[in-house]
Amino acid sequence: MKVLERYILRRVLIQTAGATAATLGIVWTVQALTKVNLVTNTGQSIGAFLLLATLLLPAIISIVMPVSVLIATTQTLNTMNTDSELAVIHGAGAPKFFVYKPILLVAALASVMIILVTNFVEPYTRQAARQLVAD
Repeated sequence: MKVLERYILRRVLIQTAGATAATLGIVWTVQALTKVNLVTNTGQSIGAFLLLATLLLPAIISIVMPVSVLIATTQTLNTMNTDSELAVIHGAGAPKFFVYKPILLVAALASVMIILVTNFVEPYTRQAARQLVAD
């Protein structure tokens, strides 16, 4: 991978991490607040509430991650266009795939992460959440 490709990859990864953290925080808070009533009606402690709220995270990640990659890609390409970096890259004779390759790599990594979380982590956490609510 060339230096410019690593530069674009780093920018997209940092933006994706930031967008994922911000979006995940907002959605997780909204989802956790719906469980407050369940915990307070049963007289559970704050630890039980935090455990139940944490068990919601894998289900939320699979929804938030594609949006975060989209936000990061749009923000990175917009910033690079505003700073005329894309014009310089294309003016230097680089093909368009030169810019798209790191973005596609981030999208592929996010897809693999979503598949792993959805198929392996989420069923376990759903079962644990059901068991916690039943107890």
